[in-house]
Amino acid sequence: MADQESEWYQFVSERPIDCACCILSVRVEVHESNGLNDEKEKSVSVDGDVNFEQFDNGGLEGRPSMYDHPLSLDDNQSTLAEQPFPFDDDPPTLADQPLPLDDHSLIGGAQPSEEQSLKIKLHRGHVFEELNEAFQNNPAMKCPSMCLTIEMVLPNGIVEKGQDTGGIFRDALSEYWSTFKENCTTCFGVRVPVLRHDMKDVWATIAEVLVVGRRLCAYFPTYLAVPFLLYTLDAEAPLMEEMLLESYCNFVSEDDGVFIRNSLNNFSTYPQEEVEFFCEMHNVTRVVHANNWKETLLQVAHKEMIQEAAYIADCWRPVLQQSPLLKEVPTIQELITSLTPTGRKVMKLLKLASETDNASLKEQKVFGFVKQFINQLNPANLKKFLRFCTGADVTIVDEIK
Repeated sequence: MADQESEWYQFVSERPIDCACCILSVRVEVHESNGLNDEKEKSVSVDGDVNFEQFDNGGLEGRPSMYDHPLSLDDNQSTLAEQPFPFDDDPPTLADQPLPLDDHSLIGGAQPSEEQSLKIKLHRGHVFEELNEAFQNNPAMKCPSMCLTIEMVLPNGIVEKGQDTGGIFRDALSEYWSTFKENCTTCFGVRVPVLRHDMKDVWATIAEVLVVGRRLCAYFPTYLAVPFLLYTLDAEAPLMEEMLLESYCNFVSEDDGVFIRNSLNNFSTYPQEEVEFFCEMHNVTRVVHANNWKETLLQVAHKEMIQEAAYIADCWRPVLQQSPLLKEVPTIQELITSLTPTGRKVMKLLKLASETDNASLKEQKVFGFVKQFINQLNPANLKKFLRFCTGADVTIVDEIK
């Protein structure tokens, strides 16, 4: 027996195992001894973190083998759905499968609640494009109870230091609507959107951003022309002539606005050269005189402020009519007036960090200088100051400390 040499033979087989999450290479080694007993030892090891062994008659009884199923050679047919999970008895759960998002469902199929929020990363200077893309790709952002958290990334790649308790989102909306004003609207004072060839599928998204911004932090762009907004909310609503003319005077250049106001009062004595120049610039094709001058101005105002932007208004109308937010105020004009910053409004918002009775004489003196500074700001710089302090370029906060 001592001189008897034991005969060993080794059989090695490698075969890939298809799994729902990975592909593992398995090495099966069978060692057999023809010594005193006929015990066979089988070991199976996986090139990974999984290693299990079975001895003698243990095997993998009760558990179906993957090799009991023929492998398909068709590239267009997957065998994963036909084969059992070899390493886990538990079937896949809903958490392992992607769920579609719609206006009434959220991730995991849960209904929207006050606790649910969505974090969005935006890059400074690209807020308009990225926020539009986020709204188009994630319908859950339009849920009435969804809260948005903004993370702003600077051009150098560093995330801005700040917690979004409203200020960062207000700042993002201010940049969004500032970009919209510069790139997607026309004229000087009050603005109306202008058609662009690359924004066919974006106009409705812009209306959704308008509704969400109004809902979450009461933001609303104050530069949009009131006649355009009224037509957008209700195309059949009549427009007051005086309101249309006043908005048109703020819509055109400052010189044209002065000309319109003066010519309405004394057209017969106004220089005819200026009347002809205005008609040429605005494509007036009729002979004007004192009796039809006001009617002509109303027609021109309606054409430039409503007719030319009618397609955009038609895209906005279904979104705005479904939201009651713009119906909470008596008129759009009152809403815009309440949000437009003025020196007196901003000064009323200023509050000392400490109580007024405990404020030192030095603090009160500096506080007075700040009020004088604000009182001397023009409207453009006043909006910049307000955005620096609150994140928004409109008056939507209760106080500034």
